[in-house]
Amino acid sequence: MSEGLDISRLIETSDQMFDTSYPGFIHAHRQPGPAAGQTELHFPCGLICVTNSNPMETELMYNEIFVNKHYMLGGITVDSGNMVIDIGANVGMFTMFLLRNFKGLCIHTIEPVPATYEILKHNLERYGDLGKVKTHKLAIGAHPDTETEIVVYPNMTGNSTMFPETKKSQREGTSTMFSEEENEFLYTQIKLSVRTTTLSSLINADAIDRIDLLKIDAEGSEVGILNGLEPQHWELIRQIAVEVHDQEQNLPKVIEIIESNGMKALPVDDTLDSFGNITITATR
Repeated sequence: MSEGLDISRLIETSDQMFDTSYPGFIHAHRQPGPAAGQTELHFPCGLICVTNSNPMETELMYNEIFVNKHYMLGGITVDSGNMVIDIGANVGMFTMFLLRNFKGLCIHTIEPVPATYEILKHNLERYGDLGKVKTHKLAIGAHPDTETEIVVYPNMTGNSTMFPETKKSQREGTSTMFSEEENEFLYTQIKLSVRTTTLSSLINADAIDRIDLLKIDAEGSEVGILNGLEPQHWELIRQIAVEVHDQEQNLPKVIEIIESNGMKALPVDDTLDSFGNITITATR
């Protein structure tokens, strides 16, 4: 933490920014979490979760997933008993949304950052009896059984990425909202080596015979993740919801990969954010 940095002022500024940018933005009641550096968030719907990031980031995820249902737009449906793979689970917000709204799901959650993975497990223990959940501490990419460097932002864990260049425009945007010191704090980074495999390797290892929904929010790794799927495994997938970062580079590639494998890709305009990220949905 930067010496003398007023974190409460940064959070207050962020809250005001979200209130202005997202009418009706829902905040949580915040209280200290079970360990130092953690915050426990109590949302109006009854959801309770812990975060090791800034609470504003986790509240943004809640509003995107629970309120605006970003991954359920564009014709995506989930039914009781479905199989879902959640790549880029972070603290588990999407998985918690699914568990609280659908019965008997089988969910595989993927989170490579060790500290965030521990928070993910902690959160899902509270809701684990609502479905069958298996957590995986690894990254999904284009190549099996490798180690990959990931840039972790401890103060914005949801932005951790293997492609830090995709954060350039975002960082430039937040520099107009926060002081230089605050922006430096938000983008404080550490580099870690994380275990990486392909989605096909995971499918084989866990004997997955169908995927009713493949959700991907991997901060720039989406092209590699899709390229790591072997042809026979595409046939198992009924629906995809993938957040695309760096539209100029990744959007046409994601659409091409999806449509060359027999699915129709649809950009969901309502999910486009100020940094150019957009969710693509695909159905078979």
